[in-house]
Amino acid sequence: MGVDPNNSKHVSAWTSVSKDSSLGWKPPAVGSVKCNVDVAMSYTHSVLVVVFRDHEGSLYTVYTESIPSQDSLLGEIAAFFAATRLAIDLPFSRILFESDCLVLVQDIFDLAVRIGWQAEGWVSSIRSFFRTHPQHSLGWVSCRSNKLVHRLAKWAATKDVFGFINLTSILAFIVDSNSGCG
Repeated sequence: MGVDPNNSKHVSAWTSVSKDSSLGWKPPAVGSVKCNVDVAMSYTHSVLVVVFRDHEGSLYTVYTESIPSQDSLLGEIAAFFAATRLAIDLPFSRILFESDCLVLVQDIFDLAVRIGWQAEGWVSSIRSFFRTHPQHSLGWVSCRSNKLVHRLAKWAATKDVFGFINLTSILAFIVDSNSGCG
């Protein structure tokens, strides 16, 4: 299997910085939680991150994981699969899941299997999660709306920090909402 053609976009995002912050993260309604996912690509592996935040933008849970794949779409799917697994054990009645991977969001809504055999089980589990938890929703967001999660994935990848992250260990510059996509 060849390298994903979108991989270079993810690898270059490690060093790119967007100056436009007009489409930043928007908090959910009071009583709801947002879960944003993303993946950072390196030349040897991918690092996924899952972030749950409340209506005030406060971090509730940050989870990272390294996976042995250089396929950006597979990394995005793994991140979303991890998010739905984590959500089952969290005390939230309404979660808005967001991803900046439009192909994945569209594929979750489409019942046809198109992504490929490696991720077919994960995508099927994600679809099942939304069927059995109709109070939760899914949406696509721009990279600028997902910048905190992207920065956390890059941080976890460069520092080799994986698992549930102690929120006090996250450096202030990562949480800076004025930073760009990269």
